[in-house]
Amino acid sequence: MDKKMWILGLVVALLLAVHPKTGETAGNLGKTVTDFLRTHLHLQAEDVKTVKDSQSGLWVVKLRIARGC
Repeated sequence: MDKKMWILGLVVALLLAVHPKTGETAGNLGKTVTDFLRTHLHLQAEDVKTVKDSQSGLWVVKLRIARGC
């Protein structure tokens, strides 16, 4: 499996694991995701934004991961 597909799978699994319950707002979802990345994967996230996708209705955490962390 190539690296891009592995990363995509990881991101999808992460989002499913930490998404807010039905009826809740995003709240601190961005913080939860960045804490997970830092604690378990030792990655530092930057430019974190949480938005609701209008087509799917899911909350999406947009972020940038610094290389060489």
